Amino acid sequence: MDRLNYFNPYESKGLHYEDQLTRAYLTLLRYSYQAFSLFYAYCTQAQATEMPLYDLMDEDWNFSTQKSNPLIETEKLLSVLITDSHLSDYYTEIEKSDRNARYDGIITLGSKLTLIIEVKPRNNDVWWGQLRPSKNRLAEDTFIYPSPAVLEWKQIIGHLNKLIASKTSAGFEKMMIEDFLAFVDERFSYLNPFDNFYLCKNNPELLKRRISNLLKGLVSNEELVQTHRGWGHYIATPYNEIKEIGLILNQNDNDNWSIELSLYFGASQTQARSFYQKGPVIDPQLFKDWHIFGNFHVSFVTSNLVWLPATAGASAYIDYWKKHQENIRQQPRSAVPVYLQQLVDDGILKIGKAEKDELDRRFYHTGMQTLNMVPELGMLFKIKKDEAELLDSKGELLGLLKDKLREGLSIIGKTGNEFLKP
Repeated sequence: MDRLNYFNPYESKGLHYEDQLTRAYLTLLRYSYQAFSLFYAYCTQAQATEMPLYDLMDEDWNFSTQKSNPLIETEKLLSVLITDSHLSDYYTEIEKSDRNARYDGIITLGSKLTLIIEVKPRNNDVWWGQLRPSKNRLAEDTFIYPSPAVLEWKQIIGHLNKLIASKTSAGFEKMMIEDFLAFVDERFSYLNPFDNFYLCKNNPELLKRRISNLLKGLVSNEELVQTHRGWGHYIATPYNEIKEIGLILNQNDNDNWSIELSLYFGASQTQARSFYQKGPVIDPQLFKDWHIFGNFHVSFVTSNLVWLPATAGASAYIDYWKKHQENIRQQPRSAVPVYLQQLVDDGILKIGKAEKDELDRRFYHTGMQTLNMVPELGMLFKIKKDEAELLDSKGELLGLLKDKLREGLSIIGKTGNEFLKP
């Protein structure tokens, strides 16, 4: 049975199985000359082969998948890996192997060139030995390109998205490409490109990847971009007043999401002391687009326990803690009720029934003997979905984020020059 006949799927394998992805893509390449031309151009660019496609037009083209040790007698052979991200340290010496090979895909262009294709949706599944062709039934005089063409799914899918948007794509060919992209959206959505919020199509994983890439586009060292499982992607800073600057996805449903540039100054007791020693001041004109609020909480060692809502406005909250810096310190168990009640009496915090119950559960009903007092200050700049997609498509989002990040840091007299790209 011809596995690349569109109407003959792998009935015994689940739709999320990587062989289904291989089959779907090889089917598209077989039926769409434009898709194959893009694929071939990507291969030759990645490996710098010197065989233009127009020299192969008179050859017989054959496409197949899941072939074990097929007869290969072409003049040249190129090994192709398709995976989800760039691999800069890929194995650079492709040569004959004694192994029994089963190729994910194989494309033969007459007597000129054979492409053996290894498909890995996740790069951590790559085994470099699979890129070496088996010497079984491989002609002795076939030239093997010494390094593989390593392709990224996001680039392939990005090319296909541009292709169906162009005027050259129409009819059955356009329908095939759209069907393939829909298949990837449904079964392998994490392979989609994430260099533009619009292309992420509201998919949470892709939106988060786009956020990660935006942060990496801001910093001079990508290793500064890290992930907090309960929060999101953030930039690690060198400042004592704030150690993490987040770009956080808020998604209520597929069609309603926003991102928030999140700066939390004084997130620990030590950071809070440094922050209020700076004498921060809220300029209403400068920060008119920000949501700024007191985010007081208590912690034990490194664990944040209970957040208590601030009743004071941001400026009054800051002024209070600038005047009471000596109170930003650990409190013994016996002093905690008096300490917190004083903040309520001074109009800084509100402690209702829900907060009292949480304090009982997280502190008073435990054996903890001390609590850290953390008068954190939150600053959030929100960008709603439509604006984020528009600015990203125009190439203006990264610049806005950089400007707003610098704006937020100005409260402590910082510019971000220590870690931001110029």
